Amino acid sequence: MFGYLDPFANIKPALCPFIQSSVADRLIATIRASREQSTLARYEASINKFYSWRQHGSTTPTTEEILAFLGQLFCSTSSTSVVQSVAAALKWHLKFLPGHNPVESVWIRAFLEGLRRQAPPVQHRQKVTEAEIRLIAGWKSTVVKDRRMIAYLCLLFAGCLRPSEGLRLLRKDLVFSTSEVTIRVLKDKTRKEGPPRITPIQKSSSSFCAVEILQDWLRVAPASKFVFPNLKNPKTAFSYDAARKELARLANVLGFRKDLTLHGFRGGSATAAIANGAPIDEVMRFGGWKRQATLDAYVEVSATTVPTASASFDFL
Repeated sequence: MFGYLDPFANIKPALCPFIQSSVADRLIATIRASREQSTLARYEASINKFYSWRQHGSTTPTTEEILAFLGQLFCSTSSTSVVQSVAAALKWHLKFLPGHNPVESVWIRAFLEGLRRQAPPVQHRQKVTEAEIRLIAGWKSTVVKDRRMIAYLCLLFAGCLRPSEGLRLLRKDLVFSTSEVTIRVLKDKTRKEGPPRITPIQKSSSSFCAVEILQDWLRVAPASKFVFPNLKNPKTAFSYDAARKELARLANVLGFRKDLTLHGFRGGSATAAIANGAPIDEVMRFGGWKRQATLDAYVEVSATTVPTASASFDFL
């Protein structure tokens, strides 16, 4: 798998004296399934990068080798997240090899902790405002790529969706009724298995109705299993990079803030819901947040989102 010390290379011959070859294959496949395929692909790239730097793979790496590699990687990228991601890949890879896992040494743990402490504070993304989402929803462009983007952004906001959840959405995961659309989010960032997250979006009589905007888009969208397909190749989904570029283009055309990101529509949705009186636990269920601390990063603190606390001294 990794071109060097593949921990799975020798396990099948070691298992076959005890079980049939087909059982061994299924066992190994199940072990690999402990990580998502996309995660394994990222791990493979990181692990191969380490062994290319090391230039040999005949022995288990030492703590000093891994520490030197991670240190050099940080100096060349200045990215805490890149180093942490590579360290996680190496830790997973090496735990299947005999002996102590060198990534679990006190030196590497201290280095990673130091990176976390030195990292700049997380910058909360700008949240789309209700005025901005009404501006986007009210744009009457007849251009197909514009209508796709309008529907996509309005759905992110109305459904409190992560950008990737909207991009991966399939037509079969939409169920329309006279009063709402129900979205089945099969997987999200924190939930890889189990039943889908159900996200209902009710129709609205106001100027912003995401359900009608979505229905209008589906009437003109190219035939595809995806709700938001690539217009040049409808068999594939609209990509994240393309969506980011389209958002920047719309910001220039419509005149809203250029620092707004795709994640800002999820944050704007949560902020608007809380400002309009939705309980925190309901917002968490709706958006698929498991911890309030994670939700807090998306919600803008203002007099509308903390009305009781911000007015608690009215009696003075």
